[in-house]
Amino acid sequence: MDLGTLQRDVPPPPQLKARVLRSLRERRLLRSRGGPWLALAAALAGIALFSTGVLVGRRSTAPAGAPAQYVLLLYEDSAFAGAGSERDLVAEYSAWAAGWSERGLAISGEKLGSDARLLATQGAVVGVEPRDAVTDVGRLAGFFVIGAAGDSAALAVARSCPHLRYGGRIVLRRIEAT
Repeated sequence: MDLGTLQRDVPPPPQLKARVLRSLRERRLLRSRGGPWLALAAALAGIALFSTGVLVGRRSTAPAGAPAQYVLLLYEDSAFAGAGSERDLVAEYSAWAAGWSERGLAISGEKLGSDARLLATQGAVVGVEPRDAVTDVGRLAGFFVIGAAGDSAALAVARSCPHLRYGGRIVLRRIEAT
């Protein structure tokens, strides 16, 4: 017998599907479609999905009167003269942030790494900005994100930052809700 002459796609007999389904239901391996349980499960799933959407919507929208978010971008140039070691500066900035946190201000921050990659269209790296690269306001060295009652409160926090004492510059920007 030549296998090449065999018919490849032979449709099953029409009654086979009905017999297989009936056998599976009798063995309780397959449940009948529909019925009250399916409708109840679909309704509960719909309610759960709707509730999740409502909760996510509430979390993503700041309530009225909530503090606005600001970023303090810390820049350094050749005029920057931090006192002591880098470890001492980090400890001083951390203590400054902790002091604001103790007074109820939401604040977090990070020191940035030494190199920055400049990306352009399509995400291609078009350059590497070394640690000592300076823009018109200096080298971006770190940042803080704060929650403040308004622009004047955010400005007061920025003015109290120890970074200014050492000749650093701060750019204060409000974070827009998206």
